[in-house]
Amino acid sequence: TCPLDIGGAYKVGNSPAVYYVTSDCEKRAFSKSNVFFTYFDKWSDVKTIAKDKLDAMKNDTLGFMPWGPKYDPKYGALVKIVTDPKVYLLLGTEKYWITEETVFNGLGYAWNWIEDIEKALLDK
Repeated sequence: TCPLDIGGAYKVGNSPAVYYVTSDCEKRAFSKSNVFFTYFDKWSDVKTIAKDKLDAMKNDTLGFMPWGPKYDPKYGALVKIVTDPKVYLLLGTEKYWITEETVFNGLGYAWNWIEDIEKALLDK
C-alpha cells in the first residue's frame, strides 16, 4: 500500500515544489503551473507533509508531468500517453489511432506536434 494518496498533490513546508503521487506510488514533480491545473482546481488541493515522509517516496523516472485529465486539447490534437507509443488523433469526442508511421507522415503531421497526456484524459 502507498503511504500517500495516489493521485494526490504534496509539498513540504515553504518549498514551492509540488509533487504528484503516481499509480506506482512514486512522486513526480510539477514543473509548470498550467500542467498542475489540468489535474487540480486550486493550490489548496496540495497537502503539506513532513520532509522525511516525502523524501521516503521513490522518484518517478519520467521526469515531467503530462497534461492531466482536465486538459482540453484542441480539435485535431495529436496525443499519446507516456506509457504507450500509440498516437491518437482527437476529433470532437472521438479518438483515432494512427496505426502506421507512413499514414502519419502522409497526412503531413510533424512528430513534435504530439502532446503527452495522462491515460485518464485519453479514456474520456
